[in-house]
Amino acid sequence: MDPVNLIFGLLGLAGTAGTFYFGIKAKTLERQRHRFSWEDISKGSQSLARKCIKQFKPDAILTFSGAGSVIANLALLESHQYLPIYTVIEIKRGALNSPSEIAGYTKLETAKWLLFFPEALSHVKHQRLAVIHDCTVSGDGLALIRSELLAMGFKAENIKLAVLICSQVSIDCKKPPDIYVHCLEHATFDFPWGERI
Repeated sequence: MDPVNLIFGLLGLAGTAGTFYFGIKAKTLERQRHRFSWEDISKGSQSLARKCIKQFKPDAILTFSGAGSVIANLALLESHQYLPIYTVIEIKRGALNSPSEIAGYTKLETAKWLLFFPEALSHVKHQRLAVIHDCTVSGDGLALIRSELLAMGFKAENIKLAVLICSQVSIDCKKPPDIYVHCLEHATFDFPWGERI
């Protein structure tokens, strides 16, 4: 056999082996992905209502646009309480048509997100505030929100950060929320409405 055919044969063999290896690895990673059902979301919202709203007894809620507001509203419904809800507008960096500023909001930034923080919260800075979100992966966004609330004049004991899903990464980075329902070792999961994290 000539050397050229031998080299191409070995490369073909290595390519086939690599295809099998990475195919198996991809299937393993896909099996590790946690899929939350609507029942999981409902039970988690009940738990947040009990741990965050009924026990902490906030005067207001701060949530995030999108899925975070779904979780906050479900928890509020489960608590049978009616509290004002303020919303941080959360936009993924690099999103098309993302605004550079929004009237009445302070722009904050993390490596992944643009966060527009409602300045109206300054009117309730002497009250108890529950910050409710769907999930935290790195903890950066929630840590930034806590810092902004403290700078605004909220007392640390009057702020409670609560999420449905907390990744182990945020705990390892010393940025966990005060309350979480699920802790996942891997930050890969699916919500029932089709969002993949």
